[in-house]
Formats: sequence, structure tokens, C-alpha cells
Amino acid sequence: MSMPCPLDGKCIYNTYPTTAKHVCALPHCIYPEEQRRALIRAITKLAVKPHRNEVEEERLQRYRAYLRELRGGGP
Repeated sequence: MSMPCPLDGKCIYNTYPTTAKHVCALPHCIYPEEQRRALIRAITKLAVKPHRNEVEEERLQRYRAYLRELRGGGP
């Protein structure tokens, strides 16, 4: 069963060019996995920074909280 594409045409697996509908050509959308990987990259980039300002520290905490939420509330 085809599922709507959450990226609205920005995904290479969107079938809009051939079907004129924003649906995924894959059986399972890869967007959640890509979102998780991008979040981990952003956390790593901020975490390895030796000197973070307040804004970066808040962003890091927010990203970590969101990642915990994506993982199911675990640590």
C-alpha cells in the first residue's frame, strides 16, 4: 500500500513525476530513519565542541530530548 510522502516532493522515492501524486515508491518510508540520523549528526557536532555558548547548549539539550522521544522515552 502506498503511503503519502511527508517531504512533498523532496524525496527521490516520491512518485510525483510519473503519477502526479505525492506517494512513496518504497514499502516503508525512509524519512524517519533519515531524520534520526540527521539529529544524531547535529548532536555529535555540538557535543564535541569544546566551548559552547548558551544557545548551543540549549539546542543540544533540545536535540537530546527529541532523540529520547524518538527512541521511546528511554535515556
